[in-house]
Amino acid sequence: MAIIERLAKRHIQRAMENGEFDNLEGAGGPLNFEPDDPFVAPELRMAYKVMKNAGYLPPELCIRGEIHQFNELIRLTGDEMVGSHLFSLVGGERTHGQAL
Repeated sequence: MAIIERLAKRHIQRAMENGEFDNLEGAGGPLNFEPDDPFVAPELRMAYKVMKNAGYLPPELCIRGEIHQFNELIRLTGDEMVGSHLFSLVGGERTHGQAL
């Protein structure tokens, strides 16, 4: 492992000397350490973080976001009948007064 560490340090040092880290987006700002998602298996968390940092999300997280947006649209209708109808279109069985 010591060889890999030395090679990585050397590579990083060369990149710094060549200015490859200059003017990076977010330079000088705080690092954003988000807590791990408890619903993601521990062995997948690093891969999900890499994908998220690259601008990609796993399909289940995209769907979770779409569900949240849809529920918000239903809530914003302000009309119980319209909200119930929209909810039933996606397979839900919402009873009167049930919170989304």
